[in-house]
Amino acid sequence: MRRSFFSGFMFATSMWCAGCVVFPEEPKKLADGARCEQSDQCKSGQCTTDALCAPSSCDCPGDTCSASGERSSDCASNEMCVLSTNVVEDIGQFFSGDNDNDGYCQLPCSVGCPEHFSCKGQYCAAQQGWTDPVPSVTWSGGAEGMLSGNGAQQMVPLAHDVQVTLTASATSPLGRSIKPFDWVLVDDSGMQAESTGSSVDLTIEPGGTFRRAELFVHDEKMRSASLTVIFEACGAQGEACNYQGSGCCSSCDDATNLCQ
Repeated sequence: MRRSFFSGFMFATSMWCAGCVVFPEEPKKLADGARCEQSDQCKSGQCTTDALCAPSSCDCPGDTCSASGERSSDCASNEMCVLSTNVVEDIGQFFSGDNDNDGYCQLPCSVGCPEHFSCKGQYCAAQQGWTDPVPSVTWSGGAEGMLSGNGAQQMVPLAHDVQVTLTASATSPLGRSIKPFDWVLVDDSGMQAESTGSSVDLTIEPGGTFRRAELFVHDEKMRSASLTVIFEACGAQGEACNYQGSGCCSSCDDATNLCQ
């Protein structure tokens, strides 16, 4: 008898719950400084252009925050609530937020700055541009070498009328796709030649002093980066020695002042 009662109770309960509405649990909000894609993922309600959750707004116990920051229940246990003007002027960051708040939660450098952050003053600040593509280029032919990094620049000696081929590549810290590469070649007369593609050829015409190759890279979100290789004309065999045989002239005939 007890068994049938229990079975009936479970059946009734299951029938009653059949019409229940089960609400999905909201995903936990990302902490300040965490990587993000959208603002609604962040506890602070803002995902910055550097794909990091912005600091949360906070209020200090008193009427306002002290210049060095104060503990606040609005911030994590290892953070300080820093006056808004100090965040903008001293740390060099600005975040839109509630105008009524005293400041923003900041992580002291003494605690240790997380990935994509570096110490600036007393507090950790986001590294600007860490999400930009990382360009690289190799060159072969009349000269060989490679260069990598956003804003990188290198000077390379190259004999007149000798071809060199440059080949580009790039990676995205966020794993985003890279758009076709853009090149701009500039010579000493100021003439420019633009092209698109993974590689480009160049030479320095006789009498020219240099040829500059500029590589421009963009990802699918139009984050950009660039690097520059400057090929300087130098004396090849039979040409006049430049700077006492420097560059691609390995030795110089003192009698004729010609490269050997």
